Amino acid sequence: MDTADKIIKEKKKTMQKQTSTVTAREAFFTRLYRTGSLVSLAIMIIHQLCGMNVILLYSNTIIAEMPGGFLTPRQGTYVIGVWNFISSCVSLYSAKNFSRRFLMVGGQFAMGVAHVGVGAFIMLGFANCALGSMLLFMFFF
Repeated sequence: MDTADKIIKEKKKTMQKQTSTVTAREAFFTRLYRTGSLVSLAIMIIHQLCGMNVILLYSNTIIAEMPGGFLTPRQGTYVIGVWNFISSCVSLYSAKNFSRRFLMVGGQFAMGVAHVGVGAFIMLGFANCALGSMLLFMFFF
């Protein structure tokens, strides 16, 4: 039996184990849990650094400083709040219909493109397109 079979057998044996009994030391230093723990940690860091909090917290200021938009900052903030709710509701259905890998990779890529769109449209002075890119980013988040 090679090492891959031993690892699979060990994982199957511990699949039923309650994760609440795994200590932090086991999660990060045991070969069985290390990869999953590091990937989860990386995903949390990426999500915190990707800008969702900036869009939600500073949307009023961002929209106020964009030239030529058709919405007031207050209206734009309302649109962002309603869109955030709608996107959250849609995510319940997408989680059932797509694989986790597709949602992770596709979502990160789409968020990156939307972020570039926000920056580019603000620099070019297209406020409505920048708001649309902000909404797309929130949808893919």
